[in-house]
Amino acid sequence: MTIERNIRKFANRSFVEPDSFAAQSDEWLARVLINRKPLVLHQDKANLFSQYGAVNQQMDNDRAGVIHLINTSLKAAGHIETVQPPTGITKTTDFYLAEKPVADIHAILTQGIAQSARSLAQGSVGALNKLVGDGLIGLIEWSKSDPKVCHYFYTLSKTKTTEVTDRRGTTHTETRTMTGVLHDLVNANRHDYWTNQGPRIPHRVKAVLAATPDFMRSAVKVVGGDQIQEFTVTREVGRTSWFEPVPSPPAVRYDPAIVLFDLYVLAGWNADER
Repeated sequence: MTIERNIRKFANRSFVEPDSFAAQSDEWLARVLINRKPLVLHQDKANLFSQYGAVNQQMDNDRAGVIHLINTSLKAAGHIETVQPPTGITKTTDFYLAEKPVADIHAILTQGIAQSARSLAQGSVGALNKLVGDGLIGLIEWSKSDPKVCHYFYTLSKTKTTEVTDRRGTTHTETRTMTGVLHDLVNANRHDYWTNQGPRIPHRVKAVLAATPDFMRSAVKVVGGDQIQEFTVTREVGRTSWFEPVPSPPAVRYDPAIVLFDLYVLAGWNADER
């Protein structure tokens, strides 16, 4: 099939709304977190509280893992921004809980874990949505009628520093640009990186895969297909300049200052100052 026919075929597609995938991601992550280590009903109350503490600790680790994955992906794209941990662990703090029957304790603690998992899932997906809105991570959209047709975009940031030197000194200019890349794909496939399938992956992207927490691996895929179109847009997002003057020739002169405790300089001035 020619490229022109592929483009016409692509142009007639409608795509699944990203919001539906975001909602599914939220639900999937919450379900995985809830089911990772459910509390086992035990007649020993101390055992229940011990299980609950272990689950909460694991969820704290899970939250750190999600943030590490997101920040690693930002770094791989050259972005300097980072995200903070999403709100997450709402621990059950009922001081009279130990007085309740074992079944009630189990139910309350299980409900607390589910609440924490949903909060963590919502916070994680919310952080990803915000990064999409800020243009720092991309989205992929799949055709409603053809499971092998998709388009996606991503962004890359680059920082370049230039120097211009004259007799007065050196002017440094740091320019930061962001490039948005849009790819249209046909014959697209999802590959499981952990079964050694799929295309060759550069080192900076492998770092993202290496940062994927174990419990999220089944949700991470490598997508590859035949690219029929590519659009790139580059814009400048920041520019900083500073000047470093050439030091004046050395000269011997009186140089006074007020010093406290032989340590702190409270004031200094030129001897010619009046």
